[in-house]
Amino acid sequence: MIEFAGKKILLCSDIEKFAQRELLRMVPNLGADVVVAPHHGSVKTLETNFLENLEADILIYSCGRTQYERINHAPGPVTRNPNKAKLFYTARDGAIIVCIDKEGAIKTVTHNP
Repeated sequence: MIEFAGKKILLCSDIEKFAQRELLRMVPNLGADVVVAPHHGSVKTLETNFLENLEADILIYSCGRTQYERINHAPGPVTRNPNKAKLFYTARDGAIIVCIDKEGAIKTVTHNP
């Protein structure tokens, strides 16, 4: 978790379902403004309510084209925008830059060469 100016960015790395459940159990009010989805947003390793419980305004999926296609065609409750967050995918958007100013305003910039 990175915190600055009252905002939070959660970098989930490759945590799988067990770690996601434990994280929510150990920190029940865990929330983040920006979340880098766990395990590249893999449908197979994402706990169903994990992203919903974080209530992020911005979700970032660091994934390749194949995973991007899987994410955007996933059935049921694992579809990728539980809280109507702004979505970014490295496969589609390229590099994603998140800036938080000293007042806590979040700005995102993408760079897809």
